[in-house]
Amino acid sequence: MVNKLAKDNEQVIERLRQGDWYVVCETVEKADLLLQACEKAGLKWNKIFNKATEFNPFKILSLKIGFCRSDKGLTHSSSDAYDKFGLENITDWFFNAIRGENNG
Repeated sequence: MVNKLAKDNEQVIERLRQGDWYVVCETVEKADLLLQACEKAGLKWNKIFNKATEFNPFKILSLKIGFCRSDKGLTHSSSDAYDKFGLENITDWFFNAIRGENNG
C-alpha cells in the first residue's frame, strides 16, 4: 500500500506540473489538499504568494483552482473560464489519486 501511495503521489506531482488543468474544490479541506499537493509540485500563486499554501481562496468563496501552462502560477475562478480556455477538469482524478484509488 505504501508503494502505491508513493507512486500515486509522484503521479499527482507530475500531472500538476504539466499544467492546463483545474480542480473544483467544494470544501476548505479539498482546497487544502490540492494546495498542499501544488506546493509539493513547486507551484505557487500567480505573482501574489511564494507558496501554494499561503492562501486558500476557498475560505472566501467556493471556486475552482487552476494552473495554465502559459500562466506564471496558480489562479482561481468561480466562473467557467477554465473550460473556455480548454483546461482539463482533473477533479475526480486528483482526489482519487490522493486517496490511492487510481488504476494504472
